[in-house]
Amino acid sequence: MSQLQIKRSGVIIATVEIDENTVFNQEWMGVEKITSTFTLSNPIDIRVNDYIEFLGEKYTIKNGIPCDQSNGSTFKYNVEFFSPTYYLYNVPMMHLDRVKFSYVGTPLEVLSLIIENLNNEEAGWSIGDCSLISEPETFNFDQQSCRTALTTLAETFKLEYKVKGKKIYLLEKLGETQNIVLKYGRGYGLINAARQAVDREYATVWRFYGGSTNLPEGYRNSMDRIALDSPYLLNDDIYGRKHGSVIFEDVFPRRTGSVTAIDGLNAIIDNTLDFNLNIQSISDGGAKIVFKSGELSGGEFVIKSYNPTTKKITFGDRKDETTGYVTPNASFTAAVGDKYTLMGIIMPKTYVDAAEAEVLALGTEHAKANSFPPVAFPLNIDEKFIRDMQLIYKIVAGDYVYVISEALGINTKIRMQSISYPLVNPANIAGVVSDVAQYSTVEKLKKDVIQNKKETAKSVAVALYARQLADEISNAAILNQFQRTYVGDQAILTGAFVAGNPEDGAVAGINGAENDPETIRFWAGSSFADKENAPFRVSQSGDVVMRNATLQSSAAGKRIEINSKENNLRFYDEAGNTLIDFDDDSALEGISITPNDPPSPPTLHFTYGPGIRVGNFDNNLGGSSIGRKGFFSNGVIECRDIATKQVVFKVENGNIMLAGNIVMTGAIQISDTTSGGITMGEEPGLSTVYDVRVGGDSFVRLKWVKGILVGITPR
Repeated sequence: MSQLQIKRSGVIIATVEIDENTVFNQEWMGVEKITSTFTLSNPIDIRVNDYIEFLGEKYTIKNGIPCDQSNGSTFKYNVEFFSPTYYLYNVPMMHLDRVKFSYVGTPLEVLSLIIENLNNEEAGWSIGDCSLISEPETFNFDQQSCRTALTTLAETFKLEYKVKGKKIYLLEKLGETQNIVLKYGRGYGLINAARQAVDREYATVWRFYGGSTNLPEGYRNSMDRIALDSPYLLNDDIYGRKHGSVIFEDVFPRRTGSVTAIDGLNAIIDNTLDFNLNIQSISDGGAKIVFKSGELSGGEFVIKSYNPTTKKITFGDRKDETTGYVTPNASFTAAVGDKYTLMGIIMPKTYVDAAEAEVLALGTEHAKANSFPPVAFPLNIDEKFIRDMQLIYKIVAGDYVYVISEALGINTKIRMQSISYPLVNPANIAGVVSDVAQYSTVEKLKKDVIQNKKETAKSVAVALYARQLADEISNAAILNQFQRTYVGDQAILTGAFVAGNPEDGAVAGINGAENDPETIRFWAGSSFADKENAPFRVSQSGDVVMRNATLQSSAAGKRIEINSKENNLRFYDEAGNTLIDFDDDSALEGISITPNDPPSPPTLHFTYGPGIRVGNFDNNLGGSSIGRKGFFSNGVIECRDIATKQVVFKVENGNIMLAGNIVMTGAIQISDTTSGGITMGEEPGLSTVYDVRVGGDSFVRLKWVKGILVGITPR
């Protein structure tokens, strides 16, 4: 292929000659594009959405088109043509016209939603094949594209995906095993190979943990989440003991049941429920039923009561905090066959054991993939080998090949993570093989799923804790409405909280009574009765009073400090020097003189008042201040002409430099002439002496008495 035919709406708008600088790049579950650099003698009209065709696929321009004109007749273009996968970036992931939403679904259900969004923009998209995992997961989409949603879906269920034409495939394992053996040496396929480290953590001593929900009291000596008896060791004899841990937040003692009958909007019956909820602590308002399918999918509802005879679960309403929409209702209600699970209860031991077994199984699978230093092998493949074996266009990213290199310690079937080759010579393949699964949404990726795995897990844990805390508060409020103090696992609800000591009595607290904007909600330094006069207090409207307060942006170094007791605002540099000081006694106002006994000279003192000080007069860094009595500085004073930016007046080290004309009204005028000419004013002073430069470095001293020039003396 020696030419590119660039098309627009099926019509060829340009044909350009190409060379080795037009390259096909493909990454497994990542970018697929053709980059082309070519030089023309005349500019061409190519635009975003123009495309080329390669191997039956359209590769489209999606970004601006760089063009360098080095002279009048040379135009260098650098164009990127992206595969259809890139189109997924342009379509938002939406549900019920919302871009921020929660969705509970299986791989097939979530992929169907992605396909629905794609077809809303451009018809013809469909599912090529999809995993039939039946246990749904909860997804929180927030202004994501269909492309990033697909990556999130695949990683959540540990699946692999590919986009072929307008079909999307999502399965446990994709990619074909090619009957290709690449080995270093002439005629064996590899010109050279290398081994590189992959930026991913590994461990040989693993601790596996599950979620923190539905645990029995005193579980494993008050362990706060599902845990196992001992660490899991793998490859520690080869790579030494390197500790690691993984938390599976969604694995906890739980039962996924199905609705067998309904009884109104707010009650379901499950005749297969094998334990009594009333024995499992549902009375504190923390127990909830969570629907995993059906019209209430994703909804969490507080359990109000349970009838062990009929096995009927009665639950409350759920109100959307943003829209105020209440479910269940006549349009959205539970139905027979809906899946649900229970949270906020103490599950029987059989379910605890099942959760521990699930954590062990998931942890073991994780350890097998992460108990060795991950590596990748960049390969340069022999062109002749590719031609002789008729492998042109046969090797694609995601396929498995056999790679053998005794020196690099590899002899196995391994996945081709990426390949590239110039279009003019598709046998000149460079690639990378690796055993590390890499989920990537490439250039426009909002987050790096692999590298941010720990941060994401931490965020999930924080979000889960926040949700549990909010739920406990909400549920307790429903039951108690602050009529009595509620003490739960994560929250305390009460009307007021007062702290004190035997000597001083009440000294601080939080107040929930009254409902006036001026009501004091937080206070310190007084009793409850006198909280309106406390030295520290915060009202319901947000007003804050802090007497004798010092506020610092940091404890030391570069910082801002407000001291209400000393009445100042100060800015400090990293060394702790004062940079700017707004104070009632820091601006220089002058000098006071204290007489001393002769022959000692008098002592001079700086006097200060309110104002602004920049720097410090007491060190060698220089300082200036503006106060009631003017401007003072021990540094440089400089004025510049706005138009020319030239210095016209400067005071430095006791010297004064003046540029241009000098006018002292009514006394003397000195013009900037070559001879240093002098002109008398109309009302000269009584007695004046000036040294005046007259050309070069020569000076004369001029003296006036009562307006009469009485002497000119060379200096």
